[in-house]
Amino acid sequence: MGFRERLIARLHSWLLPYAAVVGADLAALARSWVLRAWFVLTALVAIYTIMQGSVALPLELPARQVVSAFLSPDMPQKGPARPIAELLEWYLLVWVTFVIILAGGAITSELGVVADSILSRGISRWQYLMGKWTARVVAVLAVYMVVMIPAAAIVWLGGSPASAAMPEVAGAAAESFDSQAAPELLLQSRRIDTKGLAFALAHVALLLALVATCGVAFSATFESTSLAIGVAWVTVYATGLTLSLVGIPYLSPVEFFARLPDLLSGRFVPAVQYWILAISLGTIVSIVTLSGILFARRDV
Repeated sequence: MGFRERLIARLHSWLLPYAAVVGADLAALARSWVLRAWFVLTALVAIYTIMQGSVALPLELPARQVVSAFLSPDMPQKGPARPIAELLEWYLLVWVTFVIILAGGAITSELGVVADSILSRGISRWQYLMGKWTARVVAVLAVYMVVMIPAAAIVWLGGSPASAAMPEVAGAAAESFDSQAAPELLLQSRRIDTKGLAFALAHVALLLALVATCGVAFSATFESTSLAIGVAWVTVYATGLTLSLVGIPYLSPVEFFARLPDLLSGRFVPAVQYWILAISLGTIVSIVTLSGILFARRDV
């Protein structure tokens, strides 16, 4: 048997148990009421946000004013980018808790049967951990994409082309004595940039994958599900708060929220966005590798 055949056989023997863990965990997650509740809540919030963004109401609902002030106090109140920015902020500020709950119990909930029913059947701890991590990340990103892609498409298709609206903006701004009229009209007429929208969705997707990775990593570290979820929750929110207070460029959540309108409207530097995505991906790989090493040593 040549080197290529041995390599294929080795990969096949490694991937079979890994795929079995992924499939079993995805099936279990599909029956999870936490995942179902999260999906329903995200869908309802998306529908409500899009309707509120597309219907001109004489007065905003008090609940919407409170949520808007809490999520994005500096975000423009009008324009096609507003609903998408709000939905993305919901994922990073509120729905992160659901992600932590889903990922925090990935391994700790089955520690009592890992050695006897799983690892004794020829599945290594690396295969088990990678299978659990893959299933949790896939489930989280599936809910995210099923809700956000249609929502973003609806808002994007419903936006007015900037070229058609600019003459009206110029005329309205010239006739108005209000200095705030022109910026508001320009914001309403600005069409969402396709590449900027893709970057925004990709940034949030990787951040959700990073949170899920942290949850699985703590689940592999601690022996209690409650402890793993609690430590993961505190770590994720404390890290976001620390980055916001320190004000590290392009890594602070507050700065990301502030840059969302510019990103969605196409005012960004592509090289910087690629670097941010690369940093997020590198952090995910590092956490998975470190947690896998620590989890594998528990065999000793």
